[in-house]
Amino acid sequence: GNSMGGAVAIVTAASRGHLMDGLILVAPAVWNRDMMPWYQTAPLAVMSHSFPWLPLTGKGLDIWPSDNIEMLRRLSRDPNMMSSVRVDLIAGVADIMDLARKRAVDISVPTLLLSGAQDQVIPPDAVAALDRDLAGAGIVSYHRCLYDAGYHMLLRDLNGPVVIGDIGRWIAGGGVAENYSCTQS
Repeated sequence: GNSMGGAVAIVTAASRGHLMDGLILVAPAVWNRDMMPWYQTAPLAVMSHSFPWLPLTGKGLDIWPSDNIEMLRRLSRDPNMMSSVRVDLIAGVADIMDLARKRAVDISVPTLLLSGAQDQVIPPDAVAALDRDLAGAGIVSYHRCLYDAGYHMLLRDLNGPVVIGDIGRWIAGGGVAENYSCTQS
């Protein structure tokens, strides 16, 4: 699961882990409301009930999801990319992030968590809290890779081929941490 897909994958693994051989989380969206500042949660609560249809853009946010500037430029010109999202969609993403953080302790399948130290979308503290939960969950095999130069879009970052190679090695090793060592960048 990548980003929001990581939150969905956590919930799925927590409730249907018996159907999985393993779980790979790439920069998972796990920034729950308990960790968000009040000046973000309060307006979201009010707006999601009062103006759920209101479209919002990322304009004015000074965050970089990747160090791959050319890829970001291509995405900005892609007509299939959403340029704005409704408030109720943002509230829904916050809901799944809340649920993912609660259910992470219920995961029992081998798990690989990959994150970037430069991630400006999901704060490092949120991923560190998930890391603590997963490490204490009693998972048969758990491993975390933290890429020093990695951003939120790890698979598309300039270092993306290294991350993809690390995922391939983890899969080839059967998800066993002892047979695997991620490459730090």
